[in-house]
Amino acid sequence: MELKNIEFEDFDTSRIPSMGKKLDSIFQYNADINKTSYLNWRTGFAHTSRRQFVIMGEAFFSTAYNLLQQCLIDNSDKKADSWIFPIMFNIVHGIEVYLKAINAALSVVLKKNRGISEGGHDLKALCGTARNLIVEYKTANKNSKSTYNSNNRGSAKNSKSSYNSGNRNSARNSKSSYNSGNRGSSDNKSHKARNIFALLVIVALCFSSYYAYNNLLPKYVLHKLENPKLPDWIDVQIIPMDGVSRDGSKLDGFNDVVVHYVGNPGTTAQQNHDFYCNPESEVSSHFIVGLEGEIIQCIPLDEQSAASNWRNHDTISIEVCHPDETGIFNKKTYLSLVKLVAWLTDYGYLTNQHIIRHYDVTEKECPIYYVRHEDAWLQFKKDVKEYR
Repeated sequence: MELKNIEFEDFDTSRIPSMGKKLDSIFQYNADINKTSYLNWRTGFAHTSRRQFVIMGEAFFSTAYNLLQQCLIDNSDKKADSWIFPIMFNIVHGIEVYLKAINAALSVVLKKNRGISEGGHDLKALCGTARNLIVEYKTANKNSKSTYNSNNRGSAKNSKSSYNSGNRNSARNSKSSYNSGNRGSSDNKSHKARNIFALLVIVALCFSSYYAYNNLLPKYVLHKLENPKLPDWIDVQIIPMDGVSRDGSKLDGFNDVVVHYVGNPGTTAQQNHDFYCNPESEVSSHFIVGLEGEIIQCIPLDEQSAASNWRNHDTISIEVCHPDETGIFNKKTYLSLVKLVAWLTDYGYLTNQHIIRHYDVTEKECPIYYVRHEDAWLQFKKDVKEYR
């Protein structure tokens, strides 16, 4: 089937008005759901436009979130450079429809007949409208509460009469002041409007940042752990899958780095690694730091180790070799441990608060020296911070 090229001259422009009416009946409220657009943006006051604005706002923010997520997962093609425009477009329009929802709700409460599109796409104007409606609502609410509490009908009647009379002298003075163009008052209102607008933008940015930090970043970190770029000073010796020491269960987060000690004085990193390869060991860790400062990786970073009990699901574990029963790490081991923990926390966007001991999980004295000597543990964390 051939497609015919339609020239502009072939189109009957007189049909546009009738087509517009048909479209309006589709995109506005229609009792027959089969004749309503799938988008269902029913923005008429008679049909809960406030709720529709909220739904649209959620859709705009959800779209921005999904685009951000795709950029964070893989930006090798530099898509973020161009996607930033639709991302910001959706954030701005999300703010717009949320403001319209606020204005629509307040207009209903205050029994005002306002157009649903009042303010258009002008966020500053929408903020100004929201401010005025909020002030008016507070004033009305305060007056209503005051009248209710006083329970003085005569006073309320006089107050109402006084209000209806409009205090002509005061009104005349006010009108005169307004007509004279009281720049100080106008500037003050403009300044407040700018402040409200700036505050709303800040709130939106904070919301977006909080949402990204709590929803996008953890997923991005897990994605990085699937195909990590390891430093060349890590010796990768992944132990075989045996269903016990390594069962292949995936991490559901990377929230802490847990430091252990092997508890077997004088043993090397390689010896402990080989022990993990034995199914009867039933233990493992992601890394082992040896007496000579060597670092062996035993478990893939996106999998769970068998070291930190109920925290295996969201932590990366490090077993550390020690020369004697005191459990103190020698200099080479200590320096390599500092380097490894610094790299892991940087890689997972973690702070020093997320460097913990096995003791902090189960209260087991592990690593024993750094449990019994709290000052040494605090110094270790300080050294990690300085190394970073």
